[in-house]
Amino acid sequence: MDGQVETFPFEVMVKYVRREIRNTTDAQRGAFFDAMAVVYATPQADGENAYGRKFRSIERLVAEHLRGAAAKECDHWHDDAGIMTHHVAFTLEMEQSLQSVNPSTTIPYWDYTIDEYELAEWVDSPIFADDWFGEASPSDQNHIVTKGRWGYTSVTTGALETSPRNPYGLLRAPWNTNPVPYVLRHRYVLGEKDGGWKFPGCSAFAMAWNATGLSSYLVNLNGFLHGPVHVMIGGQWFADPDYNVTWTQGGNYLLASKWLWRQGYVRCPEVCSSDTPSSACVCSCPDEVTAGFASAYDFLDKTGIVNMTNGMLDKHNWRNYLQFTNSSASGFSCESMDECYEHAKDLLCHVGHAGEMFTSAAPWDPTFWPIHGLADRYLAFKRMKARDNETTLEQTWAYQHVGSVPSDTGRVCDWDGVEGMALPSCERATCPGHHEDDLLPMSNFLGLNETYTNMEFYDLMDPNSDDLPYTYETFDVYPACTAQNVSFWEDGWGISELEDDGIAVAQGGGHHPVAIDP
Repeated sequence: MDGQVETFPFEVMVKYVRREIRNTTDAQRGAFFDAMAVVYATPQADGENAYGRKFRSIERLVAEHLRGAAAKECDHWHDDAGIMTHHVAFTLEMEQSLQSVNPSTTIPYWDYTIDEYELAEWVDSPIFADDWFGEASPSDQNHIVTKGRWGYTSVTTGALETSPRNPYGLLRAPWNTNPVPYVLRHRYVLGEKDGGWKFPGCSAFAMAWNATGLSSYLVNLNGFLHGPVHVMIGGQWFADPDYNVTWTQGGNYLLASKWLWRQGYVRCPEVCSSDTPSSACVCSCPDEVTAGFASAYDFLDKTGIVNMTNGMLDKHNWRNYLQFTNSSASGFSCESMDECYEHAKDLLCHVGHAGEMFTSAAPWDPTFWPIHGLADRYLAFKRMKARDNETTLEQTWAYQHVGSVPSDTGRVCDWDGVEGMALPSCERATCPGHHEDDLLPMSNFLGLNETYTNMEFYDLMDPNSDDLPYTYETFDVYPACTAQNVSFWEDGWGISELEDDGIAVAQGGGHHPVAIDP
């Protein structure tokens, strides 16, 4: 109408948009890294004064993760139903801390299926450029990231809150006795390149897509869809180079050491002075707790390691080792089965050192922050397709325990009142933090001082939730999958179209799901 103005009130939903990191502009990516640098460099009190109550220093975030994952009784964040809610909420907590520094910032996600498909060597990914996340496997003898934007990123003794620490007071898992105060990476797990893993690719995501229950999705997202990334970036090595093994069953030696530590058989020094050499500050299995076992095999058997490693220590595999003691296929150099078991016990009790990404202190490594967005986006896409009746997803709160890896023990150890070399009582139970009504340690995402149980946050994670503060730029774009004609999200696409790539779902063979952040 001539000169007539009409108004129409309506509500607009505004969300932050997360993009695959290679799809961000130089300015967007730079803003993300710059804000993260502030989080890594600023103590909590100073950050709150400068940026407000949603600021979280990296020390506070690492301490939070350690309290959840490095607790002696059990892992409150991993290996059960709370894996996704805790890590999606934790990523959002970091994102809102970044946004307190720069309100335009989001955490991009990393689609590592692209790297798995396009690269012969994953360490050549642009992710590891000096001005992005830095070298994947530093040549420095201590495995320190020394170059680029994240060169010499400190691992500190900071955070005022109570948190597990290593003997040197560093915010590391108590069993990771490494005194080097910087972020560390190593692509070898003991003597095995990449721990025998490769990055999860499109066929792995396609196989997992066929799962029809939330419980299957959770166990796969915890394990083989993202766990290998942690193992391959973090790595493990020995404080004593005399210990070595060239086959680790995907990193199970470190996970088995953690299980022995929770049971009280592996003991680590509580305090080592700053001038104590690392060779003198190591974990061990004291005679006081091992004297009752008839042999090394008896120890490994009765502590559950033989069964929990899915055959890694059984007699059949030892016979294979003994046949190949002079080849790269051997696990140990030993001349009898008894000697092999002694060697295995020594390795597990020694524990050694690990890079941050293969530990409970993983948030120290900046690569930690973009990897959980891929899992979040993948699960959100499944929920969207299920709502449209294009796939099936039963969303009852549950978890399928694998039962074949030493992290997923399904046991809780009671350390209350335990003194000296006494052992805790351990029983089959669900670790607090994984029940449907357990409260998450993260809160106030909407600025209402609200808290969340696991199920309440799972509801907030729904991609159709009006309250969810973010979304993804796409849900059905997987460039590497499209290039391989692996369109697993399309109606009628079947698992029979896959070629076997050596990765199996939780119930299958081959490598088995590994827990993250021991």
